[in-house]
Amino acid sequence: MIDASHPFGSRRNVLPSLGSLCAAQRWLMMPDEQKSWSLPAGHLAVCSWPFIRRYDGYRQRFLHGLPLCATIKNTKQMTESTTTNYPNIAQSIGITGIVILGMLLLSPVNLVLNKLIGKEASMLIYYLLAIGIPFWIVYSIRKSKTNCHSFNLTIENKRIIPLVIIGTIALLFGIITPIGSLIPMPESIKKALMDFGSQTGIFAFILMVIAAPILEELIFRGIILDGLLKKYSPAKSILISSLLFGFVHLNPWQFVTGFIIGIFSGWVYYRTRSLPFSIIIHAAANLSGFLLRFFIDIDSSMDETLLEMYGGLTNLILAIVGSALIVTVCIYLLRNEFERLKDKYGSTQHHV
Repeated sequence: MIDASHPFGSRRNVLPSLGSLCAAQRWLMMPDEQKSWSLPAGHLAVCSWPFIRRYDGYRQRFLHGLPLCATIKNTKQMTESTTTNYPNIAQSIGITGIVILGMLLLSPVNLVLNKLIGKEASMLIYYLLAIGIPFWIVYSIRKSKTNCHSFNLTIENKRIIPLVIIGTIALLFGIITPIGSLIPMPESIKKALMDFGSQTGIFAFILMVIAAPILEELIFRGIILDGLLKKYSPAKSILISSLLFGFVHLNPWQFVTGFIIGIFSGWVYYRTRSLPFSIIIHAAANLSGFLLRFFIDIDSSMDETLLEMYGGLTNLILAIVGSALIVTVCIYLLRNEFERLKDKYGSTQHHV
């Protein structure tokens, strides 16, 4: 059994790297009188393939003269046949349906609590139940199907953090907002958004900047995208998870935001496999919207045209071009930072 207390399993289960395996092949070619029954300890290293399990099994195959490439291939096939990936595309759509159903079924909770504890506190409790319960259901399904009960919450490279924050803000104000403003908004939606936009207390902050980024990223990046990446191409997996993330907001204006931010967040997750970066991206987008409530008049801004919002055509063009330039630079710098992680993930990724 793998030692769960050690991130790579116990030392006796640690396998040789490619260089060490080549050393093992050379050992096989040595005269019998010069061979020892174990490889030098210095040749042991952590292998990046999750399907390789035990060094002892390799040693037995070496002793019987089986080719190394055949050993790797057979081991991979054996493990893949006993591993269930979750979710696929249909299951991802089902997960999104569970989240939407939770929001609809628990909406009376918000109406009841609103009269008892106030608008912001009731909205926070409603959200924690409406998203938290579906997450627990989906997490339980994932655990039963894959025996995977954890998420990667480590941050290997902290230099990525400011780059994703700056890139997110540039996307939000220079690309997402102009696109979303082109979609006509009925009065009923304006009223609902103005009502939500007037919430500036601590409970609204917790909901937008802490609860929503954590719970939604656990579902859409930590479970959906992570599972899709094991079955489909990176581009297809990121696109599907982003579409579902936008759709779950149930209106075209937030769909635009969710879809574009979802693509950026999904790309970062694919290249790092680190969930905190996706949570930071989501939190940065929501925090920007939350802080704007203190600097603009929500009611009047809803009636402004796109040009009025940016103060004229020249300012709009500068905002779009400047934001596009900032995003491009951030992506370039992020790709450089991702290369620092290639020893851990690069050998199994097709870069996008």
